[in-house]
Amino acid sequence: MTPQQNLFMRRFFSVLFRLLATVLVAGGCLLGVALWQAARDLPPPACRWLENRLSQGPVSVLFDRAAFSLSRGIELRRVRLYPKRRLGAPLFEADRIQLRGRVYRSRQPAAWIDSVTFQGLVIDPFLAWPVSSQGLTLQDWTALFDPANPAGALFARPVAITIEDSTIFGIATERVTFALRSQRDRLFIDNARVDVQTPRFRERVDGEAAFDFQARRLQVNLGGTLTPDVIERLCLFLDGGDVVEVFRDFGDYRAPLNVHGSMGLQLAAAGRDEPASLDMRVTVDGAGLRFRGIPLTRLQLSLQWLKANGQRKLTLAPIVAQTSDGQADLAIAYFPQRHETDFTFSSTLPGPTLLQALRAAPGVVSSNLHVHTVPLVSASGTLAGCLASRASRIDGRLVCDDLTLYPVRLRHARADFQIHGTNRIELTDVAANCYGGSLTGRATVVRSPTGGLARIDLELGAENVGLAELLADHGAKSSIEGQVSVQTRLSLPGSTQLLHQATGAGRVTVRDGTILRVPVFAGLTDFLGRNIPGVDLLLMQSDAQLPFTITNGVATIRDFRVEGNLFSLTANGTCRLDAPGYPLDGVTQLRFFKQKTLAGMLARLITLPVSKMMQFRISGPVMKPEWNYFGIVEQIMDSIRGRPETDGGGEPDAMTREP
Repeated sequence: MTPQQNLFMRRFFSVLFRLLATVLVAGGCLLGVALWQAARDLPPPACRWLENRLSQGPVSVLFDRAAFSLSRGIELRRVRLYPKRRLGAPLFEADRIQLRGRVYRSRQPAAWIDSVTFQGLVIDPFLAWPVSSQGLTLQDWTALFDPANPAGALFARPVAITIEDSTIFGIATERVTFALRSQRDRLFIDNARVDVQTPRFRERVDGEAAFDFQARRLQVNLGGTLTPDVIERLCLFLDGGDVVEVFRDFGDYRAPLNVHGSMGLQLAAAGRDEPASLDMRVTVDGAGLRFRGIPLTRLQLSLQWLKANGQRKLTLAPIVAQTSDGQADLAIAYFPQRHETDFTFSSTLPGPTLLQALRAAPGVVSSNLHVHTVPLVSASGTLAGCLASRASRIDGRLVCDDLTLYPVRLRHARADFQIHGTNRIELTDVAANCYGGSLTGRATVVRSPTGGLARIDLELGAENVGLAELLADHGAKSSIEGQVSVQTRLSLPGSTQLLHQATGAGRVTVRDGTILRVPVFAGLTDFLGRNIPGVDLLLMQSDAQLPFTITNGVATIRDFRVEGNLFSLTANGTCRLDAPGYPLDGVTQLRFFKQKTLAGMLARLITLPVSKMMQFRISGPVMKPEWNYFGIVEQIMDSIRGRPETDGGGEPDAMTREP
């Protein structure tokens, strides 16, 4: 061959070899990619062998399909984990579990795992997990993390765990990530992050955990943002059913709450089927939410749920709830075994807001109570459940600078109260300023065990209450003056019609008053003014004594006296408190001078015939009764008809009988 031919052949084969090498390399790459992406299912015998190997602990592992690929590692489909020696639903199940890793000739097989991914994981919080007497003990699990293990210590190298679109302990999580590592007899969870997507908010919690197999103790620390709904589900999982009652009253929150907490779980000694000891602590700080419909500007709460030695205790201290116009502070210690709750409470919330927070239904007193300034309330005691061995007992104090109780305006009011059980409330050391005077007393509210109407027992004393101030406060334009003092004991029914069945007795005293200017005496002053010109000016300044008894809503007045410098008046009769207008029915008599003075006694002897002629019958509504002159002729006719003659100081049957 000529040199030119040799050169051509060399170039031809060179190009051919290069093309062939390129084809081989491309084919090898394509084959490698195909092998990398291809997933091959394990045959059924291999799957059963793998199930048996994974089920050597206290649980049994089942799955529907297993596959292997160079790109996705080992993948298990429809995985279920069952407790041994127990029937029922699985402890957890997952749509897919994927293990990824790399083969290292210089490392043991346990170190080949780089990451584990769970898809569609469901863990039921209401199933009992196996105790140490079932299957392997916890001490046996430590062999998996022992460096002397022939396969190597599991998780000796941190393994990334990812859980996606799962429901864990009843909480729907969008994504959970953490690193799992071990050190001999300890297992650590580092850099944990839980993302929870609720219908309104994206919530997140970060934390860490550690489990000591030797000490048999789990310690968890976390912090992040959660809504009360998620906190409730966590408490249910941790057997804190009594805790969730605290969170179920919250709602309408505009942002998740800032939550930080820790949990210590101490398992029983090996071989002993005893409940674990739990110490869970949570602090909550949030704003923009409602409690029982009350908008809160801020909420701070510290919670401890303690289970140890068969005893349980829930402590919430402190709880600070702030609104736009007040604050409430509360500390609670709840003992489920005793069905009792010890607490302390203080509040500067407005009255209606406080009643709403306490879910107190409007009662006889509260419906007639109007608070004009913020009341200060403090209380402490024990609330007993229906299964408790003793009754509830609460002691407290109420202070309010300005309020109206029924038609009476009170200033600087204060009272101590005691609640006994569910059927008795006592108000003691009641004191207040009342229209220039003072008010003292006590009250007892009793409710029948059968749930009938309550009874209110009232002891009331008032000293030097200004009549002018009282009338001015109710918008009445009047020149009536004087100071009133009252001493009374009443028993009232627990209904809105307090006076209809009232029973009791008392005395009303008026000093330096213009009693005859009261509308009830208008008929008398008109009569005297028509018959004795100018005499009405002599009747204005007077004192009064009004003793009374009340039986079933009927007030009986005996020896009512109004005494002035020139004239005095006595009366007997009744007033119906259970009828509209409070109608009066009685007899009055006008005399000269004060009855218990020397001048009065002498005047009575001299003017007795005249006084007999100055008698009146009074009847009709208390604010505008009719005064009918009861002269000598009418008295004679009454004596003929057999009606006994009456004296203003006596007790005529017709006037004192109950209508």
